Order: sequence, then structure tokens, then C-alpha cells
Amino acid sequence: MACEERGSCLNIFWTTNHGRIIETFTNYEAKHLLSK
Repeated sequence: MACEERGSCLNIFWTTNHGRIIETFTNYEAKHLLSK
């Protein structure tokens, strides 16, 4: 992935992966709380 600006690259990467990170974290938290 070639980008002219490093910042815009990071923004695109963060935006596309943010949803998955939050979803994974939420699922992990839910399992952790339920297992108590």
C-alpha cells in the first residue's frame, strides 16, 4: 500500500481496523465477565 503521506496511511489503517478491534475487545470482555 503506497501512500504519499504517512499520516493518511495510518488513518486509513486505523479506520478499517477500528471496528474489528472494538468488536474483538467487546467479545473478550463479555466472555470474561460471564465466566466470573
